[in-house]
Amino acid sequence: MNRVAVLRLAIVAVAVGLIWMLRSIMVPLFAAYAVMLLWLPMHGRFSRVIGPMPAAVVCTLLTVLLPLGLILATIPDLGHLGAYIANADLDALRTWVNDTLSSLEEKLPADWMERLKSMGLSQEKAGERAEDAANVLLSVGTWLMAFFGGILGIVSFMVLLPIFLFYLLAGAPWLPRLRKEMPAQWHERFDRVLPRIEDIIRSYLRSRFIVSTVKGIIAFGVLMALGFPGAFTLAVLLGMFSILPVIGPFIAFVAVGLVGLVDGGVTGGGIAGLAVAAGLSLTLELLEGYVLLPRIVGRGLGLSDFAVVLAMLFGGALGGILGVLLAVPVVAIGGVLYAEYLRPVMRDPGQAPGG
Repeated sequence: MNRVAVLRLAIVAVAVGLIWMLRSIMVPLFAAYAVMLLWLPMHGRFSRVIGPMPAAVVCTLLTVLLPLGLILATIPDLGHLGAYIANADLDALRTWVNDTLSSLEEKLPADWMERLKSMGLSQEKAGERAEDAANVLLSVGTWLMAFFGGILGIVSFMVLLPIFLFYLLAGAPWLPRLRKEMPAQWHERFDRVLPRIEDIIRSYLRSRFIVSTVKGIIAFGVLMALGFPGAFTLAVLLGMFSILPVIGPFIAFVAVGLVGLVDGGVTGGGIAGLAVAAGLSLTLELLEGYVLLPRIVGRGLGLSDFAVVLAMLFGGALGGILGVLLAVPVVAIGGVLYAEYLRPVMRDPGQAPGG
């Protein structure tokens, strides 16, 4: 390995270390850059009419006001939903589950019951599963708090993101500026790789937004048809929380399930309402995982349906929740880097990557 390669690796290592130590600032900066990529086409249209700086102001305000308006629209429902959830008869549900399991133990053959118990369907295992779910939620919450640096870090994230977004939009596009700082012999490769990576990130974020919106609209239609209280707020939860894999949909299901248990609209509440909530949540997750994500996200990134599903499975096995979230864009970006750096070497072993 020559000195130039060692120097490059050292610079990358130092940069990664600094980014991690300064993550309370770098996380909102990266988030603002991702949001900027989504706004760039609209920012360009606004700039031609009102100029770059006013266009940056408009896009930043829309970034703040649109989610805020969505949250404010849910406020009328929140008080009612809080009362429904507070009145949920969880003891009655626990009793029903225990009675059902006891009845199964009496009616089913012994070997069948042993198989069910091995799958976790027993009173003892049910209690353990509930405790495990609570521990998972607690550990995820603790990890998020530590990652952002506590409540103060989360507040600073919410404050810094629009500030960073404004300055990034005002100075956009950034790739040409970065290109000017690089040696001339890097320009050709830069023009092939970096714009494509930006397009992948933009396409992935846009696709995730579309998937969440579609899920929210479907959930709203179903919950409204069934007469669930707070259908709009519950649909927002099911849509927005789907951005966070596994834990997000689980949290949304808990809220929908408790409302279904207490009221449930035309289902009459109780177990029927809870079953409807579970069926809706499961259907939405299957729709997202096997239809929406492969079709919408995969086509936007140039990946097949099978590649998207496989990437999410591998990402979850290797990196858990974060792995599922990042697997698809990482695979797409990896394809670009493979085509640029590895494929030429594989075709001609004597050819080293340039730049």
